Amino acid sequence: MTAERDALLAQLRATVPGAETAEGRESLVNAHIKKLHTYNEAKDAAQILIGRAAEMEHTTAKEMHTRFDVDGLEE
Repeated sequence: MTAERDALLAQLRATVPGAETAEGRESLVNAHIKKLHTYNEAKDAAQILIGRAAEMEHTTAKEMHTRFDVDGLEE
């Protein structure tokens, strides 16, 4: 099991720039967290717009999700 883990780690380090050092891995994680934060802000903004559109149409946000084919955002 250790040999398999070591091989996977070596493959990861070879294919992901910056994964060779602890600082590089930390930088990659921080960049990923920042991207997730940006995604969540965009998702929240979309939810607000869908909710307002639902109010204007006198319907539910769930119905608007179905209408705009964005199932899963209501969670």
